[in-house]
Amino acid sequence: MLTEKDNFKAITYKEYIENIQRLDLTWEQREWTMLLWARYCGLQLSRHTTTKLED
Repeated sequence: MLTEKDNFKAITYKEYIENIQRLDLTWEQREWTMLLWARYCGLQLSRHTTTKLED
């Protein structure tokens, strides 16, 4: 199925999450997509975890 160009499209996590957010979601589903965004796209949220802590 991947041999035909019309059957496959590579997208980023950002595009995937943006498309999901446009759907009519329950609060639980929307929360899941926000957590997915935070994990894979919200890198600024975890930037402090990679810096050395001062004594």
